[in-house]
Amino acid sequence: IFSFCQQHSEFVSLAGLPHIHLDLRYASPNNILKRDLYGGTTEAWLHRDAWQSLVAASEALQLLRPGWKLRIYDAARPLSVQAELYAKVQGTSQQAYVADPAHGSPHNYGMAVDLGLQDDQGWEADHGTAFDSFEDKAQPQLEEAIYQQGRLSAEHLGLRRLLRELMQQQGFIANPLEWWHFDRLPLARVKQSYALIPGFALNSR
Repeated sequence: IFSFCQQHSEFVSLAGLPHIHLDLRYASPNNILKRDLYGGTTEAWLHRDAWQSLVAASEALQLLRPGWKLRIYDAARPLSVQAELYAKVQGTSQQAYVADPAHGSPHNYGMAVDLGLQDDQGWEADHGTAFDSFEDKAQPQLEEAIYQQGRLSAEHLGLRRLLRELMQQQGFIANPLEWWHFDRLPLARVKQSYALIPGFALNSR
């Protein structure tokens, strides 16, 4: 599935890193399309520039919360999978949450990552919503007001802020609509300097 990444040395696998746990939602039915989009792969990939920053964030986490890990939901994403995800939401109120494949996403260049925190017992931390939630509670730009309404807890906000601090200190850019999404560089700069991951034939439904 990710033969492009395997064939290009600038892409590096996240598999086997000590402070990172892979929970690849698009390699299972646990996603908005309810089916495996990645052929069951057990590897996730990033461009080396993003990979190095992510590893640094995972190591910084150990200083603050020993034994905790970064839990990776998605990393490099072929453009063909981007098209499948966009087709699911196109023309709906959820369209803003998925990048139009005509323009692309930093994910499609291995320069974005979706992730949360995992505690020292191996449990996925509760960030207030699930990954890929379309609830307003998922939006960092709204979370303070939603906290004041009592729909997010202080613990939810604390975990999100910890995640953002770790990632932003390593140069990642937080997405205002999704607490889990971080770009290593703005899309315009990514398109100028990095190779698109074209992907593979779209899976049939």
